[in-house]
Amino acid sequence: MTLLELLVVIVLLGLLAAIGAQAVPGDDRRLQGVSERVEHRLRKARLSAMRSGVAVFVPCESMASSRRGEAAKADRDTGFTVSCMSGAGRERGITFFPDGSSSGEAIEFMSGRTRTRIRVDALTGSLAFE
Repeated sequence: MTLLELLVVIVLLGLLAAIGAQAVPGDDRRLQGVSERVEHRLRKARLSAMRSGVAVFVPCESMASSRRGEAAKADRDTGFTVSCMSGAGRERGITFFPDGSSSGEAIEFMSGRTRTRIRVDALTGSLAFE
């Protein structure tokens, strides 16, 4: 083997390793999946409140849980920590009202150093990623 052939083989192995590393889901991809799932649940709760004419409360503890109704402060399936930032004295969660407005919260998802936040606007009930 010549030195040139050896270098080509090393470069090809490096490229294959880089492609393989991207195929393995990391914290960023899992965090994005969890936050998208929570966003979907929140949008569904808002629509439910608007259609039924009754306020819908979504507790913080159940937001990132993969199974409905189970606490997800440190959910074993996701490995993420969920925190809701709300006003003092209110229940920890988000309430959507029949007119489309909400209690206006921010939900933060953390995994190691990776963080993402969903802000729920109080006036419109719209969701925004930060």
